[in-house]
Amino acid sequence: MTTSRPGLLRLSRRAVQVALAALMSGACAAGPAVAASTREAAPSVPSTTTPLSPRSPTGQPTPAARALTEAGCCARHWWSSDSLRVLFIDDPPGDAPLGIYAAPAGGGEVGLASLSVLGEDLPAGDAPLAATPSASLRLPADAENVRLSPDGSSVAWTVGSSVPVNFDRRQRSLWVLGGPTDLRRRLAVLTGGDLVGWAEDGRVVVTTGRVSADAVAGIWRVPIDGSPPALLAEADRPRGVRLSPTARWLAYYLAFQTDPARNGLWIAGTSGAAAHQVPAFGSYRWGADERLFFIPFVTDDGPLTLAAFDPATGATQVVREGEAFPGGIAANDWSVSPDGRWVVYRSAADAALWIVPIGGA
Repeated sequence: MTTSRPGLLRLSRRAVQVALAALMSGACAAGPAVAASTREAAPSVPSTTTPLSPRSPTGQPTPAARALTEAGCCARHWWSSDSLRVLFIDDPPGDAPLGIYAAPAGGGEVGLASLSVLGEDLPAGDAPLAATPSASLRLPADAENVRLSPDGSSVAWTVGSSVPVNFDRRQRSLWVLGGPTDLRRRLAVLTGGDLVGWAEDGRVVVTTGRVSADAVAGIWRVPIDGSPPALLAEADRPRGVRLSPTARWLAYYLAFQTDPARNGLWIAGTSGAAAHQVPAFGSYRWGADERLFFIPFVTDDGPLTLAAFDPATGATQVVREGEAFPGGIAANDWSVSPDGRWVVYRSAADAALWIVPIGGA
């Protein structure tokens, strides 16, 4: 997908670097880029899937999008845990200090939330950095892609070789500490993949790649008690793998497959539910209600539509249609609030943060 060039950001180079570093924990989910939109076009629907559910001809209009910040501010936002504030790092002009600022989701003035750009003095859940392991979970210096279990009692990570090799041949050792024992254990050697995260209340980890020399490429669940791994979805180089809030489901997309019908957006269950294809392709984010919100791809500058796919029922609902995101979305920079009532995005037209209500919010 293409993106329109956003308006000029007012952040200093230092502030941008700090913002990107703080958000490396994954607060903004990965997904295909979104095209900024100015003309109407229908969502692109693969011919091998069921089309989107019909749009209601008499649906109630929802409130319009509105700007939360001034033009040029700000990239890579995140939500407060209570969904009441949108937080971002800013370096405003004049005497205002570099720090973390907050914009009320319901409207109101933007205010300074913290002078610490790392967020140490913010309430729990508001800081941009993920929680760090406790002192009892000591990790080796070469640990990468560190992921804490949901209750914080275990930690998983990978260790890879520094020798550059083809991606499909790259190997990473998967380790875990905590759980059934307090010993550091190597669970598998991953080829062409990496650790994704935890599932099943910390009993398994989810990985991509091959978990052994004779295993197929795909997405795997690896129990931390040493039980054999199980294949969740056979997939060559799955991209943008994201777990749902409860880790019951995972979303990913495939591209450049030998069989073109397999290209697109997919969902699989982490406990073994078969993978199935979402009826349209686009940028995606998980909602708190375990629905996958996505913006169907458009091939020109048509208006963007927001849809939601329910993996439990297989139903797709058009949440907002026709100019759902005025100005378009810059650099795939958008997110759903934890309570599922709002979407915030950075406008491609003015680089300001805008908020869109979902439904009747």
